[in-house]
Amino acid sequence: GVPLHAEPANLLVTIPLLFVLFFVLGIGEEAGWTGYATDPLQARWSALTTAVVLGLVTSLWHLVPLVKMGHSAMWIAWWTVWSVPLRIFILWVYNNTGKSLFAAIVMHAMINLSSSSPFIPRVGSHWDLLILAVLTWIAAIVVVAVWGPNTLAPRRDSRDGE
Repeated sequence: GVPLHAEPANLLVTIPLLFVLFFVLGIGEEAGWTGYATDPLQARWSALTTAVVLGLVTSLWHLVPLVKMGHSAMWIAWWTVWSVPLRIFILWVYNNTGKSLFAAIVMHAMINLSSSSPFIPRVGSHWDLLILAVLTWIAAIVVVAVWGPNTLAPRRDSRDGE
């Protein structure tokens, strides 16, 4: 029942501009979450535990902005359920690109770009976060099953035979 934009945004202009914006903003977040916190946490815990902990902390970090944007408690709860496996994907990309902070920033920017309002008008009203969260968790479980929870990366030592 919510109307879409009368005229679609000029995507040839909007997409590159939003990507640059999200990339610059992603530098700040990923410098902290990935550049500063990830490696020490992975030295102590598995990659999966690190990703889940950072995913929950990231969700708390976004709590006030999401409330100020007028989202309901239920919407924020499902957004949190959706955002935790996104951190699994970011850590997976980071670990599989030689610990490239640049790759984590690009991933962060693409997540923000793919859910931005010129593409999904009035974010939250035209996509179901429950369905998105379930599908994202299924994909994350596949990544963990294939790459392993300890590193989320291929084994470097093939002598184990596992």
